[in-house]
This record gives sequence, structure tokens and C-alpha cells, in this order.
Amino acid sequence: MRGISKLHCLTILCLTFFPTIAISLNTLTATQSLTNNLTLVSSGQVFELGFFTPDNSRWYFGIWYKNIPVKTVVWVANKDTPLSSTSGTFKFGVHGNIVVVNEAGIILWSSNQTQAINPVVQLLDSGNLVVLDMNQNTLWQSFDYPTDTLLPGMKLGWDLDTGLDRYLTSWKNTNDPSTGSYSFKLDFHGFPEILLWNKQQVQPVYRSGPWNGQRFSGVPEMQPLNGLSFEFAIDQHQICFTNMQVYEGFCTQEFAGMEFERWV
Repeated sequence: MRGISKLHCLTILCLTFFPTIAISLNTLTATQSLTNNLTLVSSGQVFELGFFTPDNSRWYFGIWYKNIPVKTVVWVANKDTPLSSTSGTFKFGVHGNIVVVNEAGIILWSSNQTQAINPVVQLLDSGNLVVLDMNQNTLWQSFDYPTDTLLPGMKLGWDLDTGLDRYLTSWKNTNDPSTGSYSFKLDFHGFPEILLWNKQQVQPVYRSGPWNGQRFSGVPEMQPLNGLSFEFAIDQHQICFTNMQVYEGFCTQEFAGMEFERWV
């Protein structure tokens, strides 16, 4: 779990007079935006989307569990391009992309999807941030671009049609979500398995072993737990691993994702 450091008295005083306001809706249209004191909340009050700071000197745009007392961030958009002040804005750009811009209007992060007509962005109870077109087709989703956390329903691995490789990367440290030294990737050369890489080494520091139909062979303790099941898909379109909710009553707030640090 990651916690925000203790705030100075002045910061607490400022937050008293300028609190963060959670918007009751989970959707933004092309004419709306989020600034530092506004957040979106998923319809079931599971996840929250907005700006946050781990150290009171850099600001990021991301997703966290709404009702866990210690802020638990599961996805960060501008992890390598933080804001230096609270003046950031999240909005739609000119071509229907969602963007994070600073006070000068400079784009620090963009979804870079194709042009859309009348798009909306929606935060789901799964923790997935999606961009939808006017026909409710998904144009972009944060689940395709994970950071350090694998949430239920996320895929780890390859979309063979688009060449998209979904993998986890560690934070640099607990107060810095920029890209760290470790990555957790599905390798499909030979028998597919998950590898833990340190970018300073030429060999993986951990191997899961290949999938045996129920689990990765090198992880005997890997068992379905608390409403989750594990799946591995391999066909002409994809090679990927995912963990799925197996019944609707499962509370995602009790599962903080497979945090990368647990594999280190």
C-alpha cells in the first residue's frame, strides 16, 4: 500500500478551505474537464479518478480505490511527466483524445487514439477508464496500458492483431510513480511464461514457468482465491493471462490488485 506523506499545517489549512470535490457522475463529455480539486467516481463508489500528489511537489493524474483509508493508486497517466503545480487539467483534446495538460496548455500525456465524434470518458467499477464513441464503442481503455497493478479483468500479454504488449512496470519508489527498474511481462518465445526483468540485467530475475492449464508451473501456491479465477488465452488473436471475478458479489475493494512489489 502506498500512503501520502503527512501534510504540513499550511497544506491542511488550504485543504480545509479548498477541498477536493467528487463529481457524482462517472462520465465526462467532450465539453467538460477535471481540474485539481475535482474527481470522478465510478457508479458503485469503488474507484476515483483525479489528480494526486505523493510528495506535495509533483502532481499526477490517476485512479485509486475510493474507500481504502490509505490512498492506493492503481493506474497513473502521466507517470513520467508530472505536473510541478496544482494547475493541471484533464480533458478532451482537439481530435477526441483524452489529455493531461499543464497551466500553459502543454500536453503532458495523451491517449493517442483515433479521432472520435462526440466521445465520452467513463470510469468503471472495474477500475477501467474508457473512451466511448457516440455508439458506445470502446475507442481506448486504461486496461490496455497498465502501470504497476493488475486488476481483475486486466490482461497481461499480447494482442497479436495490433501488436499491443500489456505489461507491468514498477514505480521508481513509493513516492515516485515514474518508470522503475522492474517490468513484469509475458514472454511467448517457446512455451509462454511470465518473466520479471530488471532493466540493468540481461537475464530475467524471475520466471513463472509455462502455463499448465490451471496455473503457471513454477508457482505451486497459485490458487483461485476470494472470488478470483485465473485464465490463460492463446489463439490467433492473443496470448495473454488474466485474473477474473467469478461472481458478482465479489468486492474489488478487498483486492488491491497484484501489486508489482509483491513479486520482487
